[in-house]
Order: sequence, then C-alpha cells, then structure tokens
Amino acid sequence: MTETRPRKPWFHRAASPTPLRLTKRDLLILHQVSVHRFLRSDHFVTLVGGSNQHLVRRLGRLYHSGLLDRPLHQRRLQEFPGPLVYCLSERGRKELISQGQPVHASVPRLRKLGSALRLGHDLRIADVLVALESAALGLGHQFHHHHDWNRKDGLTTVQKLHELKWRLWQRDAPRREPRWIIPDAAFSIDYGDERPAFFLLEVDRGTMPVTRTNPKQTSFTQKVEAYRATRTEGHLWKRWNIPGFRVLVVAESPARCRSLQAATANCFSRGTSNMFLFAVAAELIAANDPTREVWQDCAGNPAQLLS
Repeated sequence: MTETRPRKPWFHRAASPTPLRLTKRDLLILHQVSVHRFLRSDHFVTLVGGSNQHLVRRLGRLYHSGLLDRPLHQRRLQEFPGPLVYCLSERGRKELISQGQPVHASVPRLRKLGSALRLGHDLRIADVLVALESAALGLGHQFHHHHDWNRKDGLTTVQKLHELKWRLWQRDAPRREPRWIIPDAAFSIDYGDERPAFFLLEVDRGTMPVTRTNPKQTSFTQKVEAYRATRTEGHLWKRWNIPGFRVLVVAESPARCRSLQAATANCFSRGTSNMFLFAVAAELIAANDPTREVWQDCAGNPAQLLS
C-alpha cells in the first residue's frame, strides 16, 4: 500500500517549501489579487483560467513560498471550510514591484482587518467584479478597473494602485466640513466606438440603515444624495473627464433590494432615475450575462448596463 503525503496545514507555511520559479501565470495571479485585495481560489479560476485542481495546487505553492497570505479570519466565515481566501503578502508585493507592475501602497493589514464581517464584504465585492469582468470580456468588451483611469491633469498611477475617493463640502455645516465619498469599487466598460460606460459599485450587506432621522448619521439615503451631488458638481469630470456614471447597488436579498429601491425613488421628484441600478447578489452571480440581466432601476423597471 502506498503512503499518502500528509496535507500541508492551511494556515502555517511549510518550513522548507519546494523552490519555486515564477511563471507569467504566477505573476498574473499576484497581479489579480493585488488589484482585488482579497480573492477566493474559485475567483482565480475565472480570472486566470485553467483547471481548478491545478490552480489550487499552484496557489498553495505561492502561499508556502511566502508570496501570498491566507487571512486567518476567513475561518469565521459562514461558508468556511470552502475555497480558501488569499491576499498579497509583502514579499509578493515586492516581487510585483521588481517586475514593474502597479501595487497598492501596502498589503492588507490582516490583524486590523480581523473581522469576518469586513472580509465577507470584501469578498462579495470581488464576486460582483469578477462576474462582471468575465461577462464583459466574454462579449469582446474591454473592462478597466478605476486604477487604469487617466487623470485629466495628465498624472497617472503607473506604479501605484489607489483607493478611489473624493470630497464633498457640506455647505450647510457650520464649518464647511468635508465628507469623503468612497465607493466599494469603480470600473468602466468599453463596448465599441462609443465612449466607455463608467460605474461605481455599492455592495449592501444589510448592515447600514436605509434612512435615519439624524442627517449626521450614515445611511443609504445619505449615499444616494452624495452621489447625486457628485454628478451635479462634476467631481468625476474634473478629475477623470468622466461626463456621467451609474451607481450599481447590489443587495443580499430581494426584500432588501426593494427597500433600497424605494428609498432611492423617494430622493427623486418623479420617483424614478436611471442613475441607480439594483440587483440581488445571488442572481447576478448566477446570471449568464450579468451586464444585461438582473438589473432594475429604482422604480422596478428592467435595465441593462450597456445600452
């Protein structure tokens, strides 16, 4: 009887890992996890391609070689054990820098991100982005994360990935206090000779109140008003020459989605707007073409991302 090799521990690197020679595919894996911050092994299958078994084995080698990390707080996720979650390690970040690839200023701080709630939110963002990117590329379109956008002033972020954020000045506040707007993600799809379509993503996990009586407290309705002000004041035009954009809101359940749609409709005098589109996460991920299916405006009318 042949002896089976003992399985390497999930969250402890091998003391003497097998020497690893990086391939172009390995660098693509490191780049993808650098952009998304956190990815599951099944995300890599969609983004990189190849068989699941071979890719899982390769991810394991990259982990034991110190180029990837496995955040410990994934053990608190409801779906654990399942496909393992990965993020870039500092060694992996330095490897990308040596290859001339863009990286974030730092890798995820695993100890300070020690919350399954936060990690679950980050992974849901990845679910949505991976599904939309795969669908767009499958249709022959170009998909660009916001890191690829060129600023209007000519400055680019060739060597650095960055968080997308901008400030709104609260004019009614006594000291004109600024408010930072930070979408969960942003991307554009170039689908022909027309100007690219730009999107900002908000993934709703049901933890934020839909409305509040105190305007100083955060709520989903407050986000809607902030995005309306962003469009009215032309913040994205001033920085990236973006004339218009849509906000994609992805909820965890149909009931929650309807509540968000109703709250958004109340922010518009006519009770409808094509600026905000809504979808349920499970339906979006399972859709054959999530760029054309599953979306509705705030009035409940069917909508498409690319028209």
